[in-house]
Amino acid sequence: MPRKGRSYKGIKGRQAESQIPQIRNRRAFSSSCPQSKEDSQKPCKAEEEKRNVQLQKEIKKLQNGIKKNERWKMDLHKRHFERMHSIEIIMKLTEVVDKPKVDLDKPQKIIEVQIIGKKAGLSLLNKDEVLRI
Repeated sequence: MPRKGRSYKGIKGRQAESQIPQIRNRRAFSSSCPQSKEDSQKPCKAEEEKRNVQLQKEIKKLQNGIKKNERWKMDLHKRHFERMHSIEIIMKLTEVVDKPKVDLDKPQKIIEVQIIGKKAGLSLLNKDEVLRI
């Protein structure tokens, strides 16, 4: 019985077998934040810290729209972002807000944070500017 060889994209036999490891190696380097080795996590942590600092700077600017006597809260919505839990993100971002009255039930102002993958959007909203469906 003849031995069946591997094939890859029209390449058959031993030539295909030599191509497969090269393709696997390319895939391993395509991600900007590899998940396999502890040493390779350092650049990702640095990227996350840089992103957090940028978001904190923007939130510091947004908080100027909240008066000392106004109640506020932060809403976070994230999609395609599993590197940090929502609570960790909220704790990190609210460190820079120095307004004393936090009210999660009936706030007058809402700091809205939307994270989608590598992009983030921030907004300061009045309570009547939020549409709940």
